[in-house]
Amino acid sequence: MRTIPLKFAMMFLLLAGTTLLAQQKNKAPVGDAQFLLQAFNGRMIATDNAKLAVRKGTTPQLRQFGKRMVKDQNEMYKAIKPLGASRNAVFPKSVNYIDPKVGNKLSKLSGPDFNRAYINRTVADLEKDIALFKQAATSKNKETASLAKEFLPLLEAQLTDVRQLY
Repeated sequence: MRTIPLKFAMMFLLLAGTTLLAQQKNKAPVGDAQFLLQAFNGRMIATDNAKLAVRKGTTPQLRQFGKRMVKDQNEMYKAIKPLGASRNAVFPKSVNYIDPKVGNKLSKLSGPDFNRAYINRTVADLEKDIALFKQAATSKNKETASLAKEFLPLLEAQLTDVRQLY
């Protein structure tokens, strides 16, 4: 009698795990509102990190890159905000780290450890941003697609430049 519930439980777990894996591999396209929120939050994270690079970076190149990132993110904010406002999007007032356990560990680092961590994190974040913006560039909403297409070259240039800091 006990084997039937055990077999059922194991089959359920296997099926649920397979479904979850399939969902993760085939993520649904990001909607316009979700894109705007993710893009805005990404700019906030990038700005916070870039300000740290300006303050804590140990090389002139890293500090200069940080300044450029702050400037670039502000330019992107100016384009994202009105588009979001036209859609009644409510943007966060402070950074919303996707993984609260991670938070901003960069602020606790210094010296070469900071440089390395900042570069690695920026590369990873830009790769995610580029994928997000490429997906949004195919949006049926012309304004969203236009915004994504406008800033894709900027994100790609940032990625190229930060990789040269290794």
